[in-house]
Amino acid sequence: MFLKLPNEILQHIASFLTSDQDLGNFGLACRAINDRVLGSASSVWRTRFQDRYDLPPGKTNAELGFEYRVRALVLPQAIDFKQEASEHQTLWLEVMQQMLLETLTLPLTLESSKTYERICEVLSKSELLEHPLRQTPSELFCAVQLCLTSLALALHDADGKTPKIKNHCTRSEYDPAVVYSLGDDLSTPFVEHEKLDLARLLHIRGFWQRHMLNRAEQTFYETFIRLPETVRPQARKTFNDLEANIAICWLGYYSCLHPMPTRREDFEDQETCADLRGEHIILPEIMMLTVNPNTEAFWPESCNKFIPIHEDDKVDRSYFRGIQNTLNGEPGQHSVFGFTETIAHSYGGIPGWMRVCLTICEGPRDDSDDDRDDDDPSQESGGLWVHGYEGVVLPGGRIMLGRWIDMKTMDASGRGPFIFWN
Repeated sequence: MFLKLPNEILQHIASFLTSDQDLGNFGLACRAINDRVLGSASSVWRTRFQDRYDLPPGKTNAELGFEYRVRALVLPQAIDFKQEASEHQTLWLEVMQQMLLETLTLPLTLESSKTYERICEVLSKSELLEHPLRQTPSELFCAVQLCLTSLALALHDADGKTPKIKNHCTRSEYDPAVVYSLGDDLSTPFVEHEKLDLARLLHIRGFWQRHMLNRAEQTFYETFIRLPETVRPQARKTFNDLEANIAICWLGYYSCLHPMPTRREDFEDQETCADLRGEHIILPEIMMLTVNPNTEAFWPESCNKFIPIHEDDKVDRSYFRGIQNTLNGEPGQHSVFGFTETIAHSYGGIPGWMRVCLTICEGPRDDSDDDRDDDDPSQESGGLWVHGYEGVVLPGGRIMLGRWIDMKTMDASGRGPFIFWN
């Protein structure tokens, strides 16, 4: 009698089984049950997939069933990310890449993403984020790591209600000489559209991961931990931000080091002026950017010679202006202007990378000064400091990583990493 039920009824009954093991046991009852309930076209797979993940549009039951079974098989595997690349690592990363695509690109239909919650669950057991350093990292490895930056910077909740992401990072997991561009030609672009250096960005991410999350460093942790969870780094834009190339308001840090070491081994002692031996503790900076696509394109030649615009007519470029001040710090404001450029290539198979370039000039912009030379940011800043920032907005649009330089003095110590999030 049971076998006389329509396939739809049998599959609906099977959908109430709570575990994959129960579903497998149900299919072992007989060949007919297995073929009708667990066949590739069965709706059971769509139901099961949708219970755990965000549902991609246009996928067949067979495609969802295959993806579900692969994830169920691969994600629980204990992968050793302390070692160099292996076939098991690559397969695991490919599965994570597909989940990131769902998290970062699918329409926001709920307040939270099922796939993102599943990623958090997986990373509470995996050591991926604790070992970002590779001698020869693959593009896939770097892209997945960078797209998980919001979780790499996640602080553990005191209430213990959510799984703790494994994101402890030691100093051995990044090279501070790379972070501070030791020996680099600062007159060349930091971000190249066709050859985006993901590995260098990952060194910078590792630096911030160490110094923002580790109390023992006595650098950025104390200010970062005071921020409410709602304004810490997040994975992707919200509904209100989707139309803007760059969000309105950002929080973040920059790091400097004086004097700048001239040898790689000299970084072993001190990595930032923000520690207790420095002259100051850097507070989180809030940068307010007003996005207006109708504003006149503004990037003076004096800025362009340090951070050149990408010469490609097909690049989607948007300009912005704004202000920069400090959160709970000095009331003064500094002028900000810059632009974003979309990067066409989907690095690591993940689209949405964007180059961001901006200049911060000491002191507010004075629009009443009709004699101001728009081609000279030093006049716009009243002849004081001018810092140029060049980096990448990561897929999801909520975190940017990169390098700042002193555009006026070009002093050897006038450079370092930055991170901003909105």
